[in-house]
Amino acid sequence: MTEIEADKFATYFLMPKKLLEKEFFSVYYSVFQIDENSAFKFGGRSTRDLKNECKDLRALSRKLATAESFDNRHFSSLTKIFKVSVEAMAIRLEELKLVN
Repeated sequence: MTEIEADKFATYFLMPKKLLEKEFFSVYYSVFQIDENSAFKFGGRSTRDLKNECKDLRALSRKLATAESFDNRHFSSLTKIFKVSVEAMAIRLEELKLVN
């Protein structure tokens, strides 16, 4: 049980909810789901192309965690900002229900 508690503490410490939500919404504007608008903002892609690339929620979460451009804007990825692994960020995005 102690290891699980330590992992949770590290998650909350490294990726606090309010700060992560602030960064996420500054890039993606709202909870992210694949639709025509969001797919287009990923470099003019089609919904089908983005869904083929991100076949499940975890793949989409990884893409959002590592993206460095969206809607013709360039920025540091969430993984770089928070200095965490892609997998840790993807899991945290899902925990906070920022990805549908």
